[in-house]
Amino acid sequence: MEAPPLAPDGPPAAEGGPAGADAAPPAHRRRGRPRKRRGEAAEGEAGEGEEKRPPRVRSTSAETVGGVLDGVEFWHSTDNEPYATVEIDEHHEHLSVLGRAFELFLAERIYDVAGSAPTTNALRDVQRLCCIHAKKGAEHEVFRRVARAGGRIYVDLCDRAWQAIEITKDGWVAIPSAAHPVKFLRSRGMQALPEPEFSDRGIEELREFVNADGPDDFTLVVSWLLAAFGGLSAFPIAVLSGEAGSGKSRLAEKMRALTDPHIAPMRSPPRDLRDLFAGASNQFITCIDNISRMEADLSDSLCRMASGSAEATRALNTNAEEVYLTGARPIILTGIGDHWGQQSDLATRSLAIKLAAIPETERRTDVDLDAAFAAARPRIIGALCDAVSSGLRREGTVRLERLPRLADFARWVTACEPGLGWDEGTLAAALEAGRHESSATAFDADEVAKAIHAFILDDHPVAGWEGTAGRLLTALNARVSEEVRRLRSWPGNPTAMGTRIERVAGLLRWKGFAVIRRRGAERTIAIKPPPTK
Repeated sequence: MEAPPLAPDGPPAAEGGPAGADAAPPAHRRRGRPRKRRGEAAEGEAGEGEEKRPPRVRSTSAETVGGVLDGVEFWHSTDNEPYATVEIDEHHEHLSVLGRAFELFLAERIYDVAGSAPTTNALRDVQRLCCIHAKKGAEHEVFRRVARAGGRIYVDLCDRAWQAIEITKDGWVAIPSAAHPVKFLRSRGMQALPEPEFSDRGIEELREFVNADGPDDFTLVVSWLLAAFGGLSAFPIAVLSGEAGSGKSRLAEKMRALTDPHIAPMRSPPRDLRDLFAGASNQFITCIDNISRMEADLSDSLCRMASGSAEATRALNTNAEEVYLTGARPIILTGIGDHWGQQSDLATRSLAIKLAAIPETERRTDVDLDAAFAAARPRIIGALCDAVSSGLRREGTVRLERLPRLADFARWVTACEPGLGWDEGTLAAALEAGRHESSATAFDADEVAKAIHAFILDDHPVAGWEGTAGRLLTALNARVSEEVRRLRSWPGNPTAMGTRIERVAGLLRWKGFAVIRRRGAERTIAIKPPPTK
């Protein structure tokens, strides 16, 4: 690869003339580089009793750069970030040009070509040149852990050999990174998945590790795992609830270990949205443990992450540059109680999975449970791969009588059913029951939805009601108690009321109501009760 020579790392000429013996170096160089003391060995020289060290590379010629970058493929992502594909130990790795891993790769290459290590400035010069090559290179979409490409699904094993599982309509196999088209990125903390194995018991081998409250709850766990391996454009949010000691966190860790193992599988509730995005940007799955309160802004951000809507936030240490989180992310939440039901949008995107209390006589030690799960994990992953292969064969032919909100997800898991050995309709029935449970929980937790429901049925049971958000708020304030009006979730003005109506419209429609917004001289809302039977 031809590359222009880079400027040497020596001191610049003094202003107004060439550098010479009498030219004083700039002040910043005098401060940054103290003079060598008398008797001190220069770089590359050996001091008394010391072994001679090779001089460091301070600049790189075109010939050196060409040798360093030989065989490197430069490209950029859809958001114009620079990347390089390099060959290391007979496999291909995809690295950020601005990342630490690529910097170490360059330093080692320069050492191999030039015979000595580069200075920091020389290394940065080569990195900048690589950025230019990447910007001019081809554009590729980047993925973490799971990707769809060419009618196939690829799952990055994150092992040292950079293998991936290629799942097709005919089965699955482990292949090297050079044998598939996906640009998988890896980040610190990502751990390896074991290679899948065949299991005579299939997905039933997972059941002993899921302390489900009922059969539908186990089915919903499996459907979430299939979604994570499905490379979908939008994912459901798994919400694990149950009393203390029901094993919510342990199940969340196992669900992640089957799909996207990480050295820190669980995260505490984020302090702010920047904290949430920073964690999610470098992981495929986001798992938040022990949520005690679900604020509206966190709920909205989780919904956007799960649905694939791009998120923007300020880059760290800057007030100007934005960073983006793109691509849908599977999410797991755990907690006690039904507080997330207060956010109706989150509730309708969630799989409400309830866990039962574990009787004292059935408890197992963590050591025994972990050992049993480690032995079963390759076979459980193999069973999931079998189901995904079935899904690829059937997803184009599946037709659902009724499309739910997460229509692609519902159709995908239905297509996967034969690969699980389950009766047709098992997953669809569990999803319908789960949606009903989530909606009921959300409605019971929403004071505004309940107040509108009662107001219409009590005072306007036939024709319904129409008016502005302000008039509706006045009518509801007259009906509810002072305790309800003091709640943080209760709207305090017409604008807030208008926003709350948007949030509860789905719950009211679930109850059979019609919610219609009209624009004219003034913006009005029409709410009609369900037709009488």
